[in-house]
Amino acid sequence: MTDRETFIAHWAPSLGEDEAARLFEVKQERERNPIRTANIYVMPSYQSPITGKWIDTPGQRRDDLAQNDCRPYEGRASEEAAAKSARQQQDKEFDQVAEKMVLESWQKLPEQHRKVLSKG
Repeated sequence: MTDRETFIAHWAPSLGEDEAARLFEVKQERERNPIRTANIYVMPSYQSPITGKWIDTPGQRRDDLAQNDCRPYEGRASEEAAAKSARQQQDKEFDQVAEKMVLESWQKLPEQHRKVLSKG
């Protein structure tokens, strides 16, 4: 089944075959000539490599990326900066957990052991 046949088969029951065919042509034209203005951005549809769902609008793209903890690719330098930032955040979180564990362990020690350890 071609894209056109699939599109029309999907939309014909609710819109009618003529309207579905007309809308398919509109869709094809938009995909060939995406419009970019301050108010309108029409992007070509694509299948999400993460979920396999079809993405048709910038809003769907943003939602798909957010739901899967992803972000748009912005080039190697940007990717390396993002990776470095993520590592720094993970290190900070690890340090906070380690500090909390040490403090809890210190507080659980008997008083006499804490005195001995404080002197040394």
